[in-house]
Amino acid sequence: MLKLNYTAKGFSPDLGGRLNGSHSIDDITWAELIWAGITVGRKSWEDVIRHGYHSFLEIIYRTAILKANLSLSPQGEFIKTDAYKSLDPSEKSAISYFLGLSFAKLVAHRLLSVPWLVHLDCFSDLPIDLKGKNRPDLIGTNLSREWCVFEAKGRTHSIAEKLIQKAKGQAQMIKSINGKTPHIKGVSLSHFSSSKLRLYLEGSGEINSDAVDLKIPNGEDQFLESYCQPFMSLIENSTATTRKTGVVRMRGREINFVNLEEVDLDVGLDSQVQEILTSEYRAENALRSIYYLCSQYPPEFAVSTKAHSGNNDTTFIGWDGVFVLPGPSWI
Repeated sequence: MLKLNYTAKGFSPDLGGRLNGSHSIDDITWAELIWAGITVGRKSWEDVIRHGYHSFLEIIYRTAILKANLSLSPQGEFIKTDAYKSLDPSEKSAISYFLGLSFAKLVAHRLLSVPWLVHLDCFSDLPIDLKGKNRPDLIGTNLSREWCVFEAKGRTHSIAEKLIQKAKGQAQMIKSINGKTPHIKGVSLSHFSSSKLRLYLEGSGEINSDAVDLKIPNGEDQFLESYCQPFMSLIENSTATTRKTGVVRMRGREINFVNLEEVDLDVGLDSQVQEILTSEYRAENALRSIYYLCSQYPPEFAVSTKAHSGNNDTTFIGWDGVFVLPGPSWI
């Protein structure tokens, strides 16, 4: 198992003791980190996936970034690879930002029960005050259908107090989403200390004086459809690329998956989630049905399970219904 050390402060005590103080998550797997990396979404995916094969490339690209730039210490902690160390500063900046997004998604799911996180750019007609740099990266919902706001950053070296305050200010720029005050607003900053990856988390419940009310057109249905669309496209276009496909049955769930041999990975989506989103009644029932479906997963289902092949590989299925199985090269 992989290990992630983090420090957290400023969150409500109601969210649990693991969100204040220094802690570690000791049972992460590559499958879980890949899941986080390929599911933290952005609107440009919708344009890319219209062309079929490119939906595969996007997921392959994100997975390859993780594999090329992160390795493990003898203690199981994430460390920089030599490939990462050899990058020039601008290249490191892009990679560290993606790592920041990926680990923000991982801890939001693990510690806050937030399976769905999407870039703010996914939504059109943003208020003018949210179109510049002074805005948060991500919004999402938890299993109780409460909105959450996160600002994610990644750095190659240490993080300064000035950066923390800037991130908090960005998270505080949203006053409400569709008329509801966000349940959680926070920042997640990943960085390397002595070549080992660390995470800093801080709650940010305050509201800026110029904070805005965000209205998502078509409500939460559009949010969820934007999130799941890349994986639906991946499965629907698999026959056009002659890729290996299959069905996994685990704990009463049925998962349709596609093999991405370029990165030694199977990726799939819960068949019931896929069916709901493609039904003619999805506009009325999709969100309610998917929230109910995903909330029925036992907690351990959303962590690691025995691989369907019966070997010692690890499988991860998030509460969002997205399935990831890395092959032997990840062990």
